[in-house]
Amino acid sequence: MSFPTDAGVRTGMLRSVSPRQGLGLATALAFVFALAGCDASAPPAAPTRPQKPAPVVRPAPKRVTPRVVRRRPSSGTEPAAHAASQADVVARQVRKLGTALRESLEVGPTVVVWLIDRTPSAADLLADVTRAARELYATSAAGEPAEAKLATAVIAFDEQVEFVLDPPVSEADRVVAALEGLTSRKSAREQTFTALEKALEKYLPLRTKEGKELLLIVVSDEAGDDDAQVDRLVELTRRQAVPVYAIGLPAPWGQTNPTSPNPKQRDTADREDNNPTYGPESLRSERVDIEDWSRSGSGGAMSLVDSGFGPFALERLCRASRGRFLLVRSELGFGFGARGWPAASALTFDEAVLAKYTPNYVSAAEYENLLAENKARAALSQAAQLPKVRIEGYPGSRFPKEAEAKMAKQMSQAQQFAARNLPPIDQLYSILSQGEADREKLTGPRWQAQFDLAFGRVMAIKARLDGYNSMLAALKRGKTFQNPSSTEWVLEPADVFETESTIRRMAERAKMYLERVVREHPGTPWARIAEEELRQPMGWTWREA
Repeated sequence: MSFPTDAGVRTGMLRSVSPRQGLGLATALAFVFALAGCDASAPPAAPTRPQKPAPVVRPAPKRVTPRVVRRRPSSGTEPAAHAASQADVVARQVRKLGTALRESLEVGPTVVVWLIDRTPSAADLLADVTRAARELYATSAAGEPAEAKLATAVIAFDEQVEFVLDPPVSEADRVVAALEGLTSRKSAREQTFTALEKALEKYLPLRTKEGKELLLIVVSDEAGDDDAQVDRLVELTRRQAVPVYAIGLPAPWGQTNPTSPNPKQRDTADREDNNPTYGPESLRSERVDIEDWSRSGSGGAMSLVDSGFGPFALERLCRASRGRFLLVRSELGFGFGARGWPAASALTFDEAVLAKYTPNYVSAAEYENLLAENKARAALSQAAQLPKVRIEGYPGSRFPKEAEAKMAKQMSQAQQFAARNLPPIDQLYSILSQGEADREKLTGPRWQAQFDLAFGRVMAIKARLDGYNSMLAALKRGKTFQNPSSTEWVLEPADVFETESTIRRMAERAKMYLERVVREHPGTPWARIAEEELRQPMGWTWREA
């Protein structure tokens, strides 16, 4: 089977092949794929298959720095002429599988297994992948040699796993027909890792007993509801050198679904697939999620953050097995699917710096060890497990100098704003403070940036709330107009601190942490969020009017 050529960079999946094999099979190939883009970090080397004596391993391809891509925020205007449609983005990623197939075919006959998510939320992705795969197989069928080197199987999954095309076939038209025959079902559960286990149970003997190459491709928009099974799949695919590739959506930073009422919690009661589980990108959330009151009600200009990685378990499996998670993002001014994620307005990493901030792709036990090693890391993880903190209401700012009793009542009502919102902020401050002593021992730019941003933001918001409450208390005690014609007091944000010195010191510490994020982590959403936090004054001042 031959494949069209597309300029780009290889994925770097290692294979073992003798010189004679390589020459004979290379002659049989009419065309090859090449890839555009490369992995952000190098995964561990795959083991050589034990039954192949004295293998000769081809050198890994050279790493190429990926180009920086910044997506425009949604503006309501027509997208730029160069912005790719959703179908184009998917087709581009499907074409990138060509290098893996080419390298596998150079080693020997290959079985590729497509594992397709057929839940409602994946309908758009399924349709676009099917169109791209149709083009792929239609092109490769031209001039096919008599003895086909590539065979394909198709598995569909939701809460159940179905072998749609089995045993694997080499006829391109049968593969295309199987993919086009897939339709969405009403189930809201994805047994992604169960499907992978069943695929390995059935097809791994083709590799271990018949000497064929085996490659798995997962197509899904979600993280999978059975991702606790990933540890044994990591071990099996790594040991048997079976690469797993995935085409799916990027995980939102530290969240399961940014549009859910609780963005950090899986919606286990969802039966209609209305709240898909997209993330998080790490084993546990490492995001201390706070809504600043100045953006309350608007959704928050900084609340949508594209992590740059797939959902943790699937991305981990791809990397460990020497495969790759191929991200699908819209380049237009709206989200990819009907649910609106990933949104084109989301903050993203510059691809040139993304590799520095790779999550820890480790087991749960290894992750616990990481937390135990450093109090700052443990404190961040503990704080990040709390629900998103939403600032309720708006701070009152205008206080007419009328009857003393009426103004006192008005100020007491205004103080309820701070009373409502301080407890969750104080809780976060208490937790994160326990890790501050270990901050200088904290290693890894990802952990450093996340801790500094979380602690800096918490202290900034605490300074504003404490300061607001203190300024109202001072007015209650009595304040005289300097201008006899003034009739009201107006409380305005300002970088001055007219009451307790403890509030000023809190604000200074907040600025130190936030400025360090901006200085040491440019090109990241964390720097953008820190810059926005620093633009907002942390103190208050009274103005006569």
